[in-house]
Amino acid sequence: MKKIGEIGIYIIASIVLIMCFIRICTGASQIISKLSNIEKRTKIENKEEMFQFVFDNREKLEEVVLDMEELYEKKDERIIIIRRLTRSEYKLETADKLIKKYKLSYISVDRENELYEVKFSFEAAPKGYTYWGIYYTENGEPSTWGAENFVENEDIFTQEGSYYTYETEKIIDNWYYYQCDAG
Repeated sequence: MKKIGEIGIYIIASIVLIMCFIRICTGASQIISKLSNIEKRTKIENKEEMFQFVFDNREKLEEVVLDMEELYEKKDERIIIIRRLTRSEYKLETADKLIKKYKLSYISVDRENELYEVKFSFEAAPKGYTYWGIYYTENGEPSTWGAENFVENEDIFTQEGSYYTYETEKIIDNWYYYQCDAG
């Protein structure tokens, strides 16, 4: 009788272990399934890819610009910044989609002299730069940070400050690329 009791305990313990193993495998496969459904974020590596990004996505980008301008009109804020980590605060679907898909740090809208400027700042600037991205200006002029000491050389506008070098270049009408070394 004692041996039958011991065998029963071994059988029950084996069944419990098998059930635990099955549960762990099922949980792991569910996690793997969820991870495979996550949309990979596209990283833009260099200036040429940034230009191509604007060419390929101009319609979507201009939809975001219009939505940002509309949001600006509704809010009583000097500047609106939709950051990657806090994007749900504004619930702006067009901006949210771009931030999710591409490695954007933020999208901002500002208005100076009754003209809008919408900036798309990307993560992981190219080597030698602190930050970079693209922007849209309503009047089609480059953003000069309110400074007059910009130097234009072959359609690249450069401003040297005490702690930074800022460069901007026209991509297409109203759209500019920028990079800044603030190191």
